[in-house]
Amino acid sequence: MATVDHRFDLDVPAVRWLWGKGSLHESTVLQSFAFDEVHKHLYVLQVTRGGIDEGDLCLNKLDLEGKNLGHMYLRGFGHGVSMGVQNADDGTVWIWTEADSEGGYGQGVTRFRFTDGATRTGEDVKIRKPIAKSTNKPRYRTLAQASNLQGGCVGRPG
Repeated sequence: MATVDHRFDLDVPAVRWLWGKGSLHESTVLQSFAFDEVHKHLYVLQVTRGGIDEGDLCLNKLDLEGKNLGHMYLRGFGHGVSMGVQNADDGTVWIWTEADSEGGYGQGVTRFRFTDGATRTGEDVKIRKPIAKSTNKPRYRTLAQASNLQGGCVGRPG
């Protein structure tokens, strides 16, 4: 059996691997992705068309060739900036991402199982807020604001 080398070759030009394949269910951009190396799947989050302010996402499940194996919707979850895949000891695959959207950005985290064609809302999942009263709102809008407020030194306020 021949071995396949899937390492990145940084000496050749980049290729847009999913670009133009029609692999993603929505026509919007990819927000984040995570690999399930155990089952050879790639999960991709997209903000839905018109859903940015509500935090509506589309989660795509692909094989490693980019073929779409299904999708599901996450209503009111967030912006999709980060996600993870957890393979539990019992074989369950958990998807982790933000949830409890406020202004399009999640205020907590959750995990759930992928179900093709399903729609999940915050009421369908357990939302965790590991840091009490934390928000996703940055203290400063820009690096310049942070620098000016701290006497030219960017770092922790204080």
